[in-house]
Amino acid sequence: MLYEILRRTGTYRIIQRANELRYLKRRIEFYKTFLAQGQLAFDIGANMGNRTNVFARLGCKVVAVEPQKNVFEYLQRRFRDKPQIICLNEAVGEKAGWAEIITSEADGLSTMSREWIDRVKKSGRFTEIQWKGRERVRLTTLDKLIQAYGEPSFCKIDVEGYELHVLRGLSQPVKALSFEFNTPESNETTVTAITYLNTLGKYEFNLSFGESMRLEYKSWLSSSEFVSEFRKIKTMTFGDIYARLLR
Repeated sequence: MLYEILRRTGTYRIIQRANELRYLKRRIEFYKTFLAQGQLAFDIGANMGNRTNVFARLGCKVVAVEPQKNVFEYLQRRFRDKPQIICLNEAVGEKAGWAEIITSEADGLSTMSREWIDRVKKSGRFTEIQWKGRERVRLTTLDKLIQAYGEPSFCKIDVEGYELHVLRGLSQPVKALSFEFNTPESNETTVTAITYLNTLGKYEFNLSFGESMRLEYKSWLSSSEFVSEFRKIKTMTFGDIYARLLR
């Protein structure tokens, strides 16, 4: 009854918009610790552009990469008046070429990884989701993006289980980055990704659960310390791992 009253009077939309603005502010404050005006950010797996929008509001140049054609077209429309945002209709992997993305009706869950789909189905995380579509997509690499646009100050990677493949297309350290994790489905690939990053440079690590926009550990951890803490997570959860280069 209360919801219907709010909806009819328009109050619900006002409250919803106020909540969206508060959350946007939280995101902006969070990413200020990684990015400053005039710097370059990569948004790998940009989807609807929520992080791209935050990076642009911080005054950054943004390269937003999204393989799904319909989502990419939305990104182009959303940011058509922002010349500092470059939208690319590609996927990112270990090698340049062509590949297939497995699409879902929930476009945020489309993925290049059949293995990830099998794991999240087995764990029961997305029992109601179906992956029935296929799209042939062009593949690039982080190295090639750096050659074309420069080294990013921050690189966000959110590609539904394909994160390790993206990182393996990077042969040089970048200042800071994040990549998504799911537990328990991606425990070992996450650890492998951390190990791989440390072949590029000396990194320290932290994580943020869900969309909390809050780092879990007060102090950043070495790779060995972080892996030890990460393995203690026994619940089904998700979030982002943050890595920053020690100079």
